[in-house]
Amino acid sequence: MSKKSLTLRDLIELINISVKSGKIKKDYHDFLKSCRDLGVSSYVLNTIILRAKEDSRKYDDNYVGTIDHTFFVSPEPEEEQPEDSSEKEQEVKIERRKTSKTARLVVLFLSCLCVANLVYLSIYMRKTNRIISDYKNKGFVNGSRLEKLEKDYMECWRKLDTIADLTSDLPGDAIFDNWYSTNHENNSESYKDYSFYASEGDVLSFKYYVSSEHNFDNLMVILSGENISSIELVKKSGEDQGSRIFVFEKNGLYNLKVRYSKDASISRNDDDARVSDIHLYRSYKNLIEKIHSISRDTLQDTVVTSTDWY
Repeated sequence: MSKKSLTLRDLIELINISVKSGKIKKDYHDFLKSCRDLGVSSYVLNTIILRAKEDSRKYDDNYVGTIDHTFFVSPEPEEEQPEDSSEKEQEVKIERRKTSKTARLVVLFLSCLCVANLVYLSIYMRKTNRIISDYKNKGFVNGSRLEKLEKDYMECWRKLDTIADLTSDLPGDAIFDNWYSTNHENNSESYKDYSFYASEGDVLSFKYYVSSEHNFDNLMVILSGENISSIELVKKSGEDQGSRIFVFEKNGLYNLKVRYSKDASISRNDDDARVSDIHLYRSYKNLIEKIHSISRDTLQDTVVTSTDWY
């Protein structure tokens, strides 16, 4: 086959010649590659071949109107080489996994520090309360040491109250409804908006699927928010499916818009799109950092105070 660019009409003529000469199985992968270059689906290619075989057999005296479908199955499918864009996308996915793993390790480390600090604060407050009681029982009511201990004790209570307020009514991970496109008319679109609050370190993930006219009927997933510009997470057409992960860098309100839009002519493949398994995983990274900061400051104060206990 010639390697120069073909028009759809040229391709149909070559398919007719290949069918009549009995070389369709040998030429099939070349035709498939040409179809991809033209933005034509494999379904259309198979339909053209069926029509060519039908026309060819009409001149056979033994023709009874049946079609041989064996050409659909190649005994040794040609292994497609990944395109540069696919390699880049794979590299991005690997980098996202590394980033997500690092974030989880940081959160785990900070959580362990917070637990250790809070345990220490609890022990310190119990010991301080016992010392205050002993001082009062011994008559040191007006002593400067007693006043300092009482002040530190109340400051610890205030900070623990702050931590209690921070950790009350925490939102859990969010799961959103799946979305399915509903439009099949030309020059139409269907869409849905998901609004939510996300914090730094939270992770949004979802899966997508589209079966449409290549390059013209598109599935789009767009993320926008008060602290970011609109980000196009997905823009796909033709036959495609996959998943997407996004890690939030700022706190704020966000909107996720999923949309399937069709141009003014022609529908291909299943003419369908969907987005599923939409999850928002909470990291609580900011919250843990705040708790760690509060407990760290308190610990610095208590180290000085504890040297004067006895």
